[in-house]
Amino acid sequence: MSKKKALSYISAAVTCIMFVGCTSDMSGNGRNFRVPLPEGLMIQAPPPKDKLISFMNEKYGIKFKQYKGTEFSEIGQTGSHISAYDFGKNYNGIIVSTEEYPDHYFFVCDYYGVVHDDYGCHLAESEAEQIVEAQLSEVINDDYKVILHPDFFQGYSFSEKPTGMDYLENGDYIIRIYISGNGDNAEADFDAISKAVAPYWDEDRRMRIYYVCDSDFNTISADDYSSYSDFTDYNKIGMGWGWTEEETIYLWEWSE
Repeated sequence: MSKKKALSYISAAVTCIMFVGCTSDMSGNGRNFRVPLPEGLMIQAPPPKDKLISFMNEKYGIKFKQYKGTEFSEIGQTGSHISAYDFGKNYNGIIVSTEEYPDHYFFVCDYYGVVHDDYGCHLAESEAEQIVEAQLSEVINDDYKVILHPDFFQGYSFSEKPTGMDYLENGDYIIRIYISGNGDNAEADFDAISKAVAPYWDEDRRMRIYYVCDSDFNTISADDYSSYSDFTDYNKIGMGWGWTEEETIYLWEWSE
């Protein structure tokens, strides 16, 4: 192939890319600029790994590194987790870890020029759970546990030391409530629980109420994600959305 013909092909390809880009939305996936191609293909920059690690090191005053293990990191997406590949592709972020918080990993991304991370949410999680547990103490008669694991993407940019209340009011999480029992009084429990958690159960948050046997209940721990993942064994489960505007609206369903 002659040099002139090769340049002609390159010029045509560039023109095609520019045409597709100019006729499409140039932003997306957390980036201010990308080039969409036919067949769902995309040209976009990789997540800024060095920038994100430097940001975390400076913000929290401890050393982070990119997490490359497979433990805890399921393929696909749930409320709390997303695979490293999908997080990088769709949110312009990476997964990091630190020896200061062993056996776990954290999400950090440069989302349209603003860095979001969930490390501070984990620091505030226990305090937030205690606040909700105290509010439920008057309405649940059986043994229960509350877990407020942060979602992988936090739409709010927290300070380096968020309080439990800050996390409750601004964080993205699923309200998970585990009750020891069969769920015979599920409807009455739901009415009471929904009122108790109303300040934190809005249109952006889901709630799940699990009724579990004693042996499973005893193994559930906020320190062990596998003990309360979406695949938890249960006798009965309720899940849904709820919010208060002019009136309280619940989108809720039970299943055995």
